[in-house]
Amino acid sequence: MAQIQPLLGPIGGFVYTATVSGITTISNPLSDDKVTVYQIEVDNTANSSATYVKVYNAASGADNQDNAVFVFKTEAGLKQHITMPAGAEFGYFSFLVTSTKGDASATPAATSNPVDIAVLYGPLPV
Repeated sequence: MAQIQPLLGPIGGFVYTATVSGITTISNPLSDDKVTVYQIEVDNTANSSATYVKVYNAASGADNQDNAVFVFKTEAGLKQHITMPAGAEFGYFSFLVTSTKGDASATPAATSNPVDIAVLYGPLPV
């Protein structure tokens, strides 16, 4: 009988949490230069409009979509789990929470109320 061999060890192992308000980029909060992100949880239940989480592979993100690796939208009043089963590898992991999708010419706007973020991550696989 065939057996399934896992390709990775235990997933993640570390969780970063933050309550984000205002329009500040959270720069390299994982305090590591190389990580694998497996899941991002966005709790937008306190807001009556959509929230965008812009993820950067940089020590510090810019305030526009053009530099983001991912842009995740969470609808008003919802909690969303963004899962990356094989993980997404980052040299540096930074993110920005905004109420506007924006582009290089747009100025991002703060959400009306704070947004809770949780990131499940681990070291790069060997």
